[in-house]
Amino acid sequence: MDNHELKATWQALERRLQQRETIDLWLLKDRHGSKVRTTLRPLLIGQVCQILFGLVLLLLAVAYWKRHLDNGVLLSMGIILHAYGIACIVLAGMTIGRIGKVDPSQPVVVAQRALAGLRRFYIINGMITGLSWWFIWMPATTVIFGLLGSDQRWLSAGAYLPGTLIGVAGLLATWWFHNWSRSPERPRLAKAVENSVIGNSLQKSQRMLDELAAFERE
Repeated sequence: MDNHELKATWQALERRLQQRETIDLWLLKDRHGSKVRTTLRPLLIGQVCQILFGLVLLLLAVAYWKRHLDNGVLLSMGIILHAYGIACIVLAGMTIGRIGKVDPSQPVVVAQRALAGLRRFYIINGMITGLSWWFIWMPATTVIFGLLGSDQRWLSAGAYLPGTLIGVAGLLATWWFHNWSRSPERPRLAKAVENSVIGNSLQKSQRMLDELAAFERE
């Protein structure tokens, strides 16, 4: 075998190896793509539940504040809950939109960027809808008990002052605990808090995309 034939043989082998790597990558992306979609499904279901939750609060709030157009305090409680219900629906809808953008069939870097955007917005969603409950529990209980027939004529703006102070204290305590848990002296607690905020679905999806990225670099 002369040099020309040897060179042609090596080139043919390289083409076959490249084709094999391409097929392996395609198979890995297809398998991981299905897993990523399955892994994100609980997150999607959670956002649908948030939309339904927000819709229920919205309907309750509307039914309540329409009965109290002549009472500024009770009217404001209904409107606050109304606004919160809309926020739950809108934020969940935007999160679902970002879930749909995570497409593992695209280049891995594009899917990773979409997942990072989903992760950031999911945290924002959780902070707005979750931390606000330090205050939302007041209009929520007012609306629920009012619709159940409770006498609320005695309620005034001052009646909500203790609850507001509790809410401020709760927010400060949450902020303190978050910073305290992230200390390098408590790595396990920091990891546990991070996992609770991010969610299992997003973490699994991130690991799968990282595996794909590592395979592409090899």
